[in-house]
Amino acid sequence: MKGSSLIKFYLFLSILLTGCSTINIAKLSIVSTIPDLDLKDSSYVDIGTVVGEDKFIIIIFIPTGTTTKVDRAITNTLINNKIEFLTDVSIDNTSFWIPYIYGESKITVKGVGWRKSSNEKIPIVLFADTLKFKIGLTIKGTYIEQDANEVFFQVDGEQQIPQVAVSKQLDENKFLFKKSHIELVKIDNGKIIFDANTPKDKEPIIYDPKTGEIIKN
Repeated sequence: MKGSSLIKFYLFLSILLTGCSTINIAKLSIVSTIPDLDLKDSSYVDIGTVVGEDKFIIIIFIPTGTTTKVDRAITNTLINNKIEFLTDVSIDNTSFWIPYIYGESKITVKGVGWRKSSNEKIPIVLFADTLKFKIGLTIKGTYIEQDANEVFFQVDGEQQIPQVAVSKQLDENKFLFKKSHIELVKIDNGKIIFDANTPKDKEPIIYDPKTGEIIKN
């Protein structure tokens, strides 16, 4: 009975400590990634209200991925709904957490979607991180982290991936890639995270003070 009571107590305590909030962070009249968008173009049609999002998990108040970005949530909304721009846009940030157990933060984009009535496709400028392999192939997605030998990267959608460069596939879209097969990793603000062509600092030469012979090179 004591064990059962203790479980109920911890369950009740976790419910009390659970936090949840939704904050509206922006209301915009129009959102698009198309340069020089012509709003007078009559070929655009209203497809109704659409929704998109970007999110990450929080464990012990520490996010497991890169910080959620509004531009990535907007890009996801445009791509997933196959639209060129949004009007009457509302952007919310929703977070919930159970301290020291689990949490999640999410950016939600909601608005009226517009696309061309014809089959003409308009390129969308992606706000995404880029990983380029030494064989010349480039993929887009979300850079997460790296160590001395691997890069942790989440791939957006279905893209061609050289299997020889994969150290481990963690789920459908998350991979550990071998640095020996990577030429460049660049995040969406232009900052280069890894460049195989950057010369590495040479280790110092250490001499034995008694013999003068090289100990380490």
